[in-house]
Amino acid sequence: MPNNNSIIQTLSGGQIILRYNNITQFNVIGTSFNDTLNGGAGNDILTGDTGNDILNGGTGDDSLYGGSGNDTLTGGVGNDNLIFGDFSNFSTIGIDTITDFTKGSDRLLLSQRTFNQLTRNGDLTLKAHEFATINSSSSLEASLAGSSNALIVYNTTTGNLFYNADGAIAGFGTGGQFAKLSNKAQLDSSDFSIAMFVSTGGSSPFVPVP
Repeated sequence: MPNNNSIIQTLSGGQIILRYNNITQFNVIGTSFNDTLNGGAGNDILTGDTGNDILNGGTGDDSLYGGSGNDTLTGGVGNDNLIFGDFSNFSTIGIDTITDFTKGSDRLLLSQRTFNQLTRNGDLTLKAHEFATINSSSSLEASLAGSSNALIVYNTTTGNLFYNADGAIAGFGTGGQFAKLSNKAQLDSSDFSIAMFVSTGGSSPFVPVP
């Protein structure tokens, strides 16, 4: 297969381990099984769908969306978007592990419909007062994160990331944990973008819009 090609593919059937050579861009949607999707050198879009999936962006500026399972996301080299939520309620998403978040180049892209208590600045970033960090053991983090005034709470000790939908009221309301940064990268509100999503009606399930 020649270079400078792209591939758009929706998968079905059993567990998928997908890798192509000499493809510069992928737009791939997985299955309801536990898929492994590997991108290439281009700006890939990898969507895990349901199942506990492994998404590897490779090089390029990639967009990785695990879907509703407990997924593992590795952006690789480039300025990558790690996407959480779409048109659904928060209860439909799992807890994804991000292996290599790089502050200043990667971005956590949250659906405003799924994370429906969040607001945003004019540049689509999360408002500063809606983000907070805690430094806690795993045994205490739920209590501390669930009683924070902030809506997005990050535990710098464990790397766990929470949506605290009801603010300072004890507990998470309709929220909860949605990600873990295994490298415990530093985060602040500027690392998050809040976007609406529209259906493309095609091979990609949605695209973010202002």
